[in-house]
Amino acid sequence: MAAFHLNPAQLSTAIKWLDSKTSKNLTCPVCHEKKFTIEENLVEIKPFHGGNIIAGGTIYPHIMVVCKNCAHSLFFNALLTGAVTQLDLTSNESQKPPE
Repeated sequence: MAAFHLNPAQLSTAIKWLDSKTSKNLTCPVCHEKKFTIEENLVEIKPFHGGNIIAGGTIYPHIMVVCKNCAHSLFFNALLTGAVTQLDLTSNESQKPPE
C-alpha cells in the first residue's frame, strides 16, 4: 500500500491548526529556530508490544514537522488536527503525490 500523501487542502488544514495552536510562532525546542517544513506523507506511531513486531493493530497517524536548521522532528496527531478523518484513512482510493 502506498504512503498516505496529504493533499493541498489537508496540508492547509494542518498548517492552519498548527498556526492556531502556536500563534504562528512555532519555535524549535532544540535550536530555537522558527523555520520548519511539513512532511507531506503521514507517519505512524504504534503501541509498544515488548519489542515484538505486530502486523496490523492500532496505529496513530501523525503529521511530522521538521526544523529546517537542526532536523528535530515534532509530531502532531493527524486526526486531532482535523487534517484527515477516519474515512480518509480507510478510503479505498490511494493517496498519491501529485505528478
